[in-house]
Amino acid sequence: MKKYKIFIIVLITLLVAIFSVAFYYNHMISPMSRESDKVIVEIKSGSMAQIGNTLYENKLIRSTFIFKVYVKINNISNLKASVYELDRNMKLSEIINVLEEGNSYNPDQITIIFKEGLNVRKIAKLISENTNNSYEDIMNVYSKEVDIEKWAADNELSDERLLNFRKYLDIQYRKKCDAVIDSLTKDKDTDDNKLIMAKDLFHKVMKYRSDGTLINHIDEIENHEGYEYFREISDGTIWYRWIPLVLSETNEYTMGFTINLKD
Repeated sequence: MKKYKIFIIVLITLLVAIFSVAFYYNHMISPMSRESDKVIVEIKSGSMAQIGNTLYENKLIRSTFIFKVYVKINNISNLKASVYELDRNMKLSEIINVLEEGNSYNPDQITIIFKEGLNVRKIAKLISENTNNSYEDIMNVYSKEVDIEKWAADNELSDERLLNFRKYLDIQYRKKCDAVIDSLTKDKDTDDNKLIMAKDLFHKVMKYRSDGTLINHIDEIENHEGYEYFREISDGTIWYRWIPLVLSETNEYTMGFTINLKD
């Protein structure tokens, strides 16, 4: 009976010790802070002990000893030297994952979020407000046309690859134009044939205006089969007066411009 009691006491003591160690270990690898508190850290090439000291000095981990235990248990050996943006609300496992993957962190990098639907002018305004570039400079760069022939020659593209690239641009350009027409006909009963013609018209107007040849195609646009249907589906929107306005402003001095496919 006495041996049984001793066994129970020893077993309970072991369980308490195991749970205590587990609780302590989990606490030691937990985040230093519940709130976000970012810090820029340079991890240099060196031993795990040196990396652990760097993290400890920046208050990202609770113990260099537990750090060494963690990397040993998990067989971690390939932590990459770099400059990192880490957060004191990260667990040790999350920090290790970042250091294993490496980083291209650039302290001079600026992140700007562009919401869907922004036009070129609003994008340029956002960039000018968040960088040292002026609105005018951004608009000048944005409006410059790309000499595809020169670009192809500089990059030694074959005639076949250049042709394929032009086809790709045309497909993407047409998709952008089609998206405008689709937005005008959303929730409306449409005639498929008329819809195709309206898309063809809009694509041609945009293309001719972009390359500066619209003045040579005024009759083609005004007599296009999709012209009246485009006016019909755009009634009540800003697009209703768009083509007549573009045509009325067209003259021999009209300059082409490039429409960014991501706009």
